[in-house]
Amino acid sequence: MLLKRGDYEEVVQQEPQVVEWLDGRLGKNSPQALSSRRMIAEALWRLGRTTEAEARFREIKELAKSVADRPYAIYRNDELDAVESLKQRLQESEA
Repeated sequence: MLLKRGDYEEVVQQEPQVVEWLDGRLGKNSPQALSSRRMIAEALWRLGRTTEAEARFREIKELAKSVADRPYAIYRNDELDAVESLKQRLQESEA
């Protein structure tokens, strides 16, 4: 909701707590935890902190790739596609 409202600073401040909670309960590779990480990356990008956003994108990709034999493996390609799609949309919005 914060992201949709454009409260990017609030996302950067609040979302890490959500990620930590999700990591502890569902695992870093869960679709929910990866989605939260994408929200942080998008907020960082929209704040002009593209270097930090890029680092988040790389982290998300690595986490998604590492689920080959885990319960979330069926979401692997969807998660990788979601990261690339978001990154592309953000880059296009700057052009």
